[in-house]
Amino acid sequence: EIIENKIQNIDFRGEPSFESVAIKSIGTSLYNAFIKGYTEKQWQTDPKLLPADVINRLPMRFTTEHRYFNDKYEGLPLDGYTSWLENMANHPNVEVSLNQDFFDFKSDLVGQVPIVYTGPIDRYFDYEFGELGWRTLDFESEIVGTGNYQNTSVVNYSDLDVPFTRIHEYRHLHPERDYQNESTYIS
Repeated sequence: EIIENKIQNIDFRGEPSFESVAIKSIGTSLYNAFIKGYTEKQWQTDPKLLPADVINRLPMRFTTEHRYFNDKYEGLPLDGYTSWLENMANHPNVEVSLNQDFFDFKSDLVGQVPIVYTGPIDRYFDYEFGELGWRTLDFESEIVGTGNYQNTSVVNYSDLDVPFTRIHEYRHLHPERDYQNESTYIS
């Protein structure tokens, strides 16, 4: 049965929510199978309580396109993100300052120089809108004794009885590289 046949013409009352927009987009059965449990685990919140526009983070396709984004070009730095960031940090116009509290210098920097801030966004704005209800991702990594654990870079787990949202196997992000086959690294 094609996805378009699963979409339901439901009239939700009140403000649209993540859940109501998702169900209108793909129907109840597909929502329950792929979105509901995953969203509850990811956001640690009932999807009915999430704003409707959060669903826009998920690309909806009715094709066999396997890429997450529809960008014309996509890729990863050839030598990885560590090398890419090290090259930027080693540029003569870049100053790296470690073991400093950004907020001790914020008023001197903001609007004066380009900034890459990687801390909590609610703190950056002095909690003007309160504290964010969601803050972190927890990664558990391991090396497993096989050269190919899941045959792809990411597998999502939407069932609530699975205590995590996804497994990443990084070797599949660079298929052009020649990896050993005794083990692989997953998170």
